[in-house]
Amino acid sequence: MAEFSNEEYLRALADNGDREAAKEYEQALDNRIFQLQISLAQTSDPQGRREVQKLLEQEEKKKRDYFQEKEDKAVSEFRRRKTERTRGRKVSSFNKLKDLKKFDG
Repeated sequence: MAEFSNEEYLRALADNGDREAAKEYEQALDNRIFQLQISLAQTSDPQGRREVQKLLEQEEKKKRDYFQEKEDKAVSEFRRRKTERTRGRKVSSFNKLKDLKKFDG
C-alpha cells in the first residue's frame, strides 16, 4: 500500500467532496505559504533565498492549481445539474421561434 503524506491524504479527501478535509487542505496550503514567506524574509544568504523563493513559487502554483480545479469542478457540476433539470423540456427560445413560423403563413 502506498504511503501518503497528511497533505496528500487531505487533498484526496477534498477531491472526493469532503468539505472539512477541503478546508483543512486549504488551510495547510496557506500555512505552508506563510511559513515560506517568513523564511524568505529571514534568509540573508542569496543561494538560500533562491531556494526558498523556488519553494514558495511551487506552493503558490499548487494553491492556484487546486483552486482552478475546484472552480472547474463546480462549473461542471452546475452545468450538469442545469442540464438534468431541463432535459426533456423545450426551454430553448429557438424552439419557440420555430413554432411561431407555423402561424405566419
